Amino acid sequence: MTDSFDPVLPLREGGSRAPLFCAPPISGSPHGYRPLVPLLHPEQPVYALEAPGFDNEESPLDSVPAHSERYLAALHRHRGGRPVALLGWSMGAVVAYDLACRLIAAGAVVPSLILVDPPAPGPLTVPARGTAARLLVQDLVALGGGPREPVRDALAQIPEDADVDDVFAAVIRSGVLPPECDAEFLHARYGPFDAHLRALGSYRPTGSYPGPVTLIRATESSAEADRWRAIVNSLDDCTIKGDHYTIWHGLALAAMGALIQRGLDDGQQVNGT
Repeated sequence: MTDSFDPVLPLREGGSRAPLFCAPPISGSPHGYRPLVPLLHPEQPVYALEAPGFDNEESPLDSVPAHSERYLAALHRHRGGRPVALLGWSMGAVVAYDLACRLIAAGAVVPSLILVDPPAPGPLTVPARGTAARLLVQDLVALGGGPREPVRDALAQIPEDADVDDVFAAVIRSGVLPPECDAEFLHARYGPFDAHLRALGSYRPTGSYPGPVTLIRATESSAEADRWRAIVNSLDDCTIKGDHYTIWHGLALAAMGALIQRGLDDGQQVNGT
């Protein structure tokens, strides 16, 4: 761990509302939250968190509590004692939940907690290394908005017991990835991706979250409301058309922005932030 690493990426600074901090998805990237900013109230400060090991010199973290502890120190520096709203997509939702629990336990005010298409709150089965490599390739293509069928077809031709190097080499040979997705790039992304899969697999939430939670699920994903309802006292369960990735585009993104804004507004009214 380096003292110079600050995981907080300002997306919109300034504004009278409680700042919104967005925990990174399984890729570790903070940049996917940029499309949300113009959809939110102009007085809404927005910050994204970058995972250790993603485009930085930190070592990837393989537990959700370790992520929370790393981000807590940064949040305390940036929030200046103010209440904070938290949001997370994918794995980021699990981290945001854990962060919210820790902040409230420390006496902080969390007016809004928003979970976007999250996995179930563990423990979960951790895939083998070769399977993790396949999942990474699919995630990269989907995040980039490229066609997913050619990648699925290429992966289907690779033996099930192939290791990470063999999976990456075969996919690169198939020509279905953009030129910049070479072996060096894939291996650099694999480190945090694999660590984050293990973090999700080992996470076991304890207790019950006392505040309101907005859950936003894609209609074509496997996000489970009941698993979250079991550990949340007040859950607003919402759905939007699309899958885990397409909800970040077009009409689905606009619908998601409106639901997020509603969750932020409700939290502000209840807490007076």
